[in-house]
Amino acid sequence: MALFGLFIVYPSFAGDEMSDKKSSQSSSSSSRWPKAHSKEGFMMQYDTDGDGKVSEKEFIAARVISHQEKDMNGDGVVTEAEYVAEWEVRLDKQLADQRAASVKQAHTRYRFLDSDKNQDMTIDEFHASGDRTFSRYDTNADGVVTEDEALPMPYSSSRSKEASSKESKKAKKKSKKSNNS
Repeated sequence: MALFGLFIVYPSFAGDEMSDKKSSQSSSSSSRWPKAHSKEGFMMQYDTDGDGKVSEKEFIAARVISHQEKDMNGDGVVTEAEYVAEWEVRLDKQLADQRAASVKQAHTRYRFLDSDKNQDMTIDEFHASGDRTFSRYDTNADGVVTEDEALPMPYSSSRSKEASSKESKKAKKKSKKSNNS
């Protein structure tokens, strides 16, 4: 039980590992996990029966499983190489999940930017997005964005039709100017 005392006195070490069961719940779960060194992370990792409490028995059992997962050759000890290799596997999965989500988001953004849906984004379509972004940060509408300008309103799924219409008209006007030049 001396080992158990170490984790109570220094709880930041207690959350070093997340069980494979919990880290594989969904492909994007790794980005939503709380920090391992937080009480929330500790509870997610060690409250294996979901009762909102972690008993010493529950904690030790989860630690034993975690140690066994890292002991790749089954000799009862975890070498530095085994420990780091297990972290690398988890990190590689997390990075792959993050990459897949980012690529999916890029496809979504392209479909939004390609407003006529012809699979070719024109400069005008690209500028429409830029105009919306610039207008969002140019909160005093003077044509210049400064550090001390008021922060924009947060995005909302229920943006007013008036604001969207105003942005659309401004983008069309700018597009006509650039075409006439």
